[in-house]
Amino acid sequence: MLTHLLSPLVQDVSSHLKSSQELMHKINTLTRDQLLQYPYAFSLDVVALYTSIPPQEAIESVKTRLNAHSFNYHGLKTEHIIKLLETVLKRRIFIFKNILYEQKNGLAMGSRLSGFLATFVMDDLERRTITADLQIGFYARYVDDT
Repeated sequence: MLTHLLSPLVQDVSSHLKSSQELMHKINTLTRDQLLQYPYAFSLDVVALYTSIPPQEAIESVKTRLNAHSFNYHGLKTEHIIKLLETVLKRRIFIFKNILYEQKNGLAMGSRLSGFLATFVMDDLERRTITADLQIGFYARYVDDT
């Protein structure tokens, strides 16, 4: 449910890619001038992204985005979504080889919700750093690969 409710917020993340096909399309539509002005391509990868994101930071990122949209979905308001996120992110239990484990750090691995939360936190970080002052001709990201 949370994934469904938060998915429209990804539209506000200009660097977000849905697929490698979308990346290829964007690269193919770059003009000759853009390619000449910014001739050096590079790629980045965030190591262990999900487990590096403090859940509270992810919640704050969602809260900011929901407030910016005056969120109200069938009576659910921002404070309801935040409470649900706090509940879901409080315990990150998973099973491996029939043994229960609790993930202590970051967002839950394998959760669809974690992908959205990571996208929002990365967007916040990028807006404060990478894309804030640098002259970058084209910038795109798929979760943790830029």
